[in-house]
Amino acid sequence: MGGGRTDRLLLVSAVLLLAAVGTRLAWDASGDDPLPPFDLRLVTSLSISGSEGAVRIERGEAGWVVGGVAADAQRVDALLQAWCPGFELAGGWRPSEAEISELGLNEGAPRLRIDGAAGPFVDLLVGQRLEGGRCVLARPDASRAWRVLAPCHRGLAPESWTAP
Repeated sequence: MGGGRTDRLLLVSAVLLLAAVGTRLAWDASGDDPLPPFDLRLVTSLSISGSEGAVRIERGEAGWVVGGVAADAQRVDALLQAWCPGFELAGGWRPSEAEISELGLNEGAPRLRIDGAAGPFVDLLVGQRLEGGRCVLARPDASRAWRVLAPCHRGLAPESWTAP
């Protein structure tokens, strides 16, 4: 009689263990959201860097400023509006060294950082364009990557951002 109780206890324990492991694996596969929606009014600065150079654009009292000169506000606003709602992403994964190179996530990859007073809203590498204008996003150390499921606005060259 005691053997049946022990068998049920072992079975319940095994099911609970499998559920815990499955939950952990699912959490690890999805990762945290690298691009949560954010409020445009709370953005204080954005930085764009890559193999072509770097630029930092800050919100001044009179509007967007780059290097002490008025920035092209329409261009800055367009970039922020494209990124602020976030993108629908495929589950995250840990890219291999070959994938990092293949997807253009290695050194010199375009990096976008959008900051608020409390820290970054976005700090991501933007990989090569994929079919349909989609792209791959990755953490700055390329330890985790996500495929964007819709066309993503790149426009991240650190070329002149000053007002026309």
